[in-house]
Amino acid sequence: MTTDTDAMDRQITMTCTPVLVWNSANDIGATFTFAQTNGVPDPMNGRVGSDGSINLTALPHDDSYSDNIDITIMLDTSRMVDQNGNPVAGRWAQPGEFSGTGPVTGYGWFCGTDANGNYSAAVPITVPDMTFVRVSDSELVIDDDTPDDAPGYAYAMGLVLPNYGNYYITLDPRITTKTSVGTNFMLGETSSC
Repeated sequence: MTTDTDAMDRQITMTCTPVLVWNSANDIGATFTFAQTNGVPDPMNGRVGSDGSINLTALPHDDSYSDNIDITIMLDTSRMVDQNGNPVAGRWAQPGEFSGTGPVTGYGWFCGTDANGNYSAAVPITVPDMTFVRVSDSELVIDDDTPDDAPGYAYAMGLVLPNYGNYYITLDPRITTKTSVGTNFMLGETSSC
């Protein structure tokens, strides 16, 4: 992390596009694809894969920017349809909205590890100097103020279908330390943290 207090955080903006999977009216899943729409400074562009992976290797030094990377996640509901192909409304969950799958609520949280050492959406933790913010029904921001050697972490997000009794679907990409040279900073997954 640069010590220049005037340095700005690097930024990545990406779109998350869910496709609903209808097992039954009471069992709805989703797959997700990601697309990067912006990066600041310019070398931050082209970093997001369709699975949500973010490759932060070989970024050039720039005194105008810190090594903190803020991530904006925009929800794109254009591919959300019911079994008959009719559009389905969706939004990021609201604060305190219950997932029904464990001790977590709301639009987003950071994940700890389970007894086997695997990231788990059911184990919410606090990550020092990392903030999850719900800007609107369609925008979430992860504000990164961590040092380069911060430990790996994962996060989960709640997608809600308001016209289906506020049905709640958890999405949980994984993020690892920024200093993992040769690896992805964030690995997108849809099954578990």
